[in-house]
Order: sequence, then C-alpha cells, then structure tokens
Amino acid sequence: MHNTELVSIEIRPATEADWEQIAAVDSRAFHNYMTEESMAFARQALELDRFIVAVDDDMVVAVCGAYSLEITMPGGALLPLTGVTWVGVSLTHRRQGLLHKLMAALDHQAADRSEPLMGLRASEGGIYGRFGYGSINRMREVAITQPLVRMLEPSPPPSGSVQILDGRDAVPAMFERWDRARRAHPGELSRTEADLRRRMHDAAPGVTVAVHADGFAAWKVTPKWTNGLADSALEVLEFCATTPAAHEALWRTILSVDLVGEITAHLAVTEYDRLPALLVEPRLVRTTALLDGLWVKVLDPVTAFAARSYRTGEELVLACDHDRWLVSEAGCAPTDAPADLKLDARALGPLLMGGSSATALAELGLCSPTRPEVLPIADALLGFEPRPISRLMF
Repeated sequence: MHNTELVSIEIRPATEADWEQIAAVDSRAFHNYMTEESMAFARQALELDRFIVAVDDDMVVAVCGAYSLEITMPGGALLPLTGVTWVGVSLTHRRQGLLHKLMAALDHQAADRSEPLMGLRASEGGIYGRFGYGSINRMREVAITQPLVRMLEPSPPPSGSVQILDGRDAVPAMFERWDRARRAHPGELSRTEADLRRRMHDAAPGVTVAVHADGFAAWKVTPKWTNGLADSALEVLEFCATTPAAHEALWRTILSVDLVGEITAHLAVTEYDRLPALLVEPRLVRTTALLDGLWVKVLDPVTAFAARSYRTGEELVLACDHDRWLVSEAGCAPTDAPADLKLDARALGPLLMGGSSATALAELGLCSPTRPEVLPIADALLGFEPRPISRLMF
C-alpha cells in the first residue's frame, strides 16, 4: 500500500496504455471480472478520451469516465448529457479525496463540451447527492410467478407480429427501436449499437430477443428442476415499446415461455407500468424493490429549463446557490428578480425532469418557497406527464 501523504498522485486524462489497468480497477470495484473478449466489447462501447484516471507511481488507482449521451426532456426536446460511468477507487487509496477530484474533473469536461446535464446510475444511494445529483425517477424490480399468470382479453396479437431472434443477430433491430422509443419518454437516454452488442455479449450464451415492429424484449433463462417439476428462472434484461400494442405483445410472449417458475425484471417494468392491468390478477406483478433511478445534475440551469415544456402560463423565479432564473412557457432567462423558490442543487434534476413536485421536494427539505402560494403554482407549472423513465444501464 502506498503512503499517499508522501507520494504524489496525478489526475490526468486516460490513454490507451491505461486501458487494462482501468478495466482492472473497475473489475475489483464492482466484482465484475472480465475476459479478454468481454474487455474487447467493453472497449468498443466506451469513449476512452472521456476517461480520467488517478495515477500513483505509474499505477492507475482510481478512474471515472463518461459517455456522450442525449436525454429526452419533458415536451420531447433532446439535450446533451454527460453519462458518468466506470467510477471506482482502489481499496488502497480510499479516503484520500480522489473521488472528489475525479468528479470535479468530469464537471469541467462537461462544461468545456457545453453539456448542460450530467447523469449516472448510483451503485449506492448515499454517494452522489453531495455532488449535486438528484434522482429523477425510481426503478421498480418485480417478480412474477409465471404458472399462475392469466392475461385478460383481447385475444393474443396476430401471428407473426413478434419474431424471436438470437441476441447478437438482433442488435440492429434493437437499436432502431430503442432510438424511436427513447424520444417518446422524458428521462430516457440515447445509446449506441456498440453498447447493445456489449450488453448482448455479456448476457450470452442463451439470451433470447423478441422483436416487434414497435419494440423489443430480451431475456435469459436459468434452467432449474425441483422434484421433477420445471422451476426455471427467467430474467428480463431489456425492454422497450413505443406503443401499447407492442407492450402487450411483448409481455404476452415473455409470459408464454415454457418451463418457467418465476420471472424477474430490474428495469423492464416502470413504476407506473400498465402490465398489471393486463392480468386477471394484477397482484402477481410483485414489486420486490423500488429504488432510486437515474441521477441528474444540472450544470447549466438556463439552457436546461429553456429546453423543456411547461403546463401553465405562470412565471416563477428559481434560485440555487447565488444564481436566479425566470422560467415560464416562453423559456428561461437569468434574472435579478427576487426568488420565488429556493432550491438545493439536489432538487434541480428532479424538478427539471418532472420527476418530483415542488411540494414533495419541500417536504424533503430540498426547496423552500418564499410565499405560501408558490408551491401549488410550481407544481402546476413544472409538473409533467408522462413522468420520466430511464431504462438504460451504463
């Protein structure tokens, strides 16, 4: 173990020569050990020129990186978003301030690239609020006892509306459908074909993809037999649908897989999903966890709030730290007017994306109105339907 009080640690952009050490830091941090083949797929999917490393005596001891993504705003506009990823610090170098330095470097990188928003998936819910991130939605983990499921009418979709493909062969079709679907949902993110290829490779062998004209689903079955009875576990890995018909057809397909006991899904069923309404017994879709979803940090509030839609003709002056800006259906602009709503930085992302109301954030102590009537005005102006979802893991 190095004495970090005596040895200088350099924070710098990553180079290709750092790649194997970066992968090693990430593998140890997340217990996700990669083969040479999986490393190759991961390397194709990431943007190494957006990675930053901490180096101690020629050894990479901490890393963070970013993807160049787009997020769909309330109303359908698209904004650039820094997708923070691969954040890890070696066990030998914890509690030395390296995470703060790496996150600050990513902030500067995003600002230099004029990316007004940053987003991440948190491995632990208590880490990133201190950096100004707030969760804009919740992830719903579900379990379904498949043998008990019966779906309501109407009758099954027309024969041929869903095709079954091998995971790797399905990537182009999956990408095209994802790109359509993400534009229809506030909070959803763009992705690349390389990301989908990596995802399908990591799930192989045995991953199955069902493709509909307006969506797709991917799953994997782990075989199991108990006392001579089939009790295999099916995990839904990917799901997206742009229409109710595609949503229903894909779920009918998943729920029809033979020899399965329980179906689980981490991101396929949203918090307000219509799947339970398709079943004779809605309670069979059991929520096993409801967790923080996509965390968003707002670097440029004026650009971000100007890009979304509003529901009323009211105006509000929002304030965070020493900045104030006026928001209305006409847009957003800096102002010197007195604040109507004072915001903690953690409230900016949820309020911007319509994931939480001002009233709910006030109850959490993350915003405070300067007048009693401000909260209902803010709720009406900034609320949005549909609520944000984000199914992309990155």
